[in-house]
Amino acid sequence: MDKVIKLKVISLNLWTGGLLFDEILQFLKGENPDILLLQEVYNSDDLSLKRNFRSFSILRDELNFSYSHFAPAFLESIKSSQAVNDLSAVAPVTNIPNQKIEQGNAIFSKFPLEAQETKFYDIPFGDRIDEFAYYSVTPRNLQHVILDLNPADKKADGQALLDGKSTSIEGNQKLHVLNTQGIWGTHGNDTDRRLKMGDFIANEVSTSTQSEKYPVLLAGDFNLNPYTKTVEKIENILESVFKSSLKTSFNLKRKNLEKDPGYATSAVDMMLVSSDIKVLKKSCPNVDVSDHLPLVVELEVG
Repeated sequence: MDKVIKLKVISLNLWTGGLLFDEILQFLKGENPDILLLQEVYNSDDLSLKRNFRSFSILRDELNFSYSHFAPAFLESIKSSQAVNDLSAVAPVTNIPNQKIEQGNAIFSKFPLEAQETKFYDIPFGDRIDEFAYYSVTPRNLQHVILDLNPADKKADGQALLDGKSTSIEGNQKLHVLNTQGIWGTHGNDTDRRLKMGDFIANEVSTSTQSEKYPVLLAGDFNLNPYTKTVEKIENILESVFKSSLKTSFNLKRKNLEKDPGYATSAVDMMLVSSDIKVLKKSCPNVDVSDHLPLVVELEVG
């Protein structure tokens, strides 16, 4: 019989890779999650760049995660004056080209990753400029990994697991983990693209679990309000952890409510689980680590 496993899970939009990097590190080290799902993560290995543009490798190493997966959504063109730590130490500003850095979603885990996959909703991976005009056509993806919660000396076909084909080994506990940053818009309501995103996510969960019903955890910044038909499509197969308990998931200290009061009533960050996962604790602490607030949940699987 599988044993009961308790997990602490955190989901957080880092805010441009982590503009409040010291605060992020302090918070995450204090929480010590077993599984960490992040959005707006940058993945450069150029040591001359600011930490937020190297957030994937720095967080992986600083938080001592043995297993991680990065799902790039687009290649962002960023002015060197914004990206480089010390321009005077590198070259005159006029001689430094813009930086092109991958941004996307990341999953960090204390448990082995048995399989990993990234699927795009509609717009494929490509270049993006960090300007308002490009936000609505930014590529977005769904990151999907399978974790082995009870690792042992056994192997399985990772792609077969993602495709919903049985490769079960007795006594093995696995968990589907899905992470996303949803399609952006100037409002939090349904659009044709977002409705298709809801269908896409629901289909991915259903397909992945049709043969072996491993528990499912889905989280991220969905970029829309929870009371939408898009989210309803997902809630038909998964249960919302926070349901209607959150008024907003934004850090209002970092938002201009005079310009856009809608942030005060927008709970765009969500976490959903399959019915075979028990929620032990849940919170959305009001900490100043990003322009979003983290979702912190303790789960019981098994």
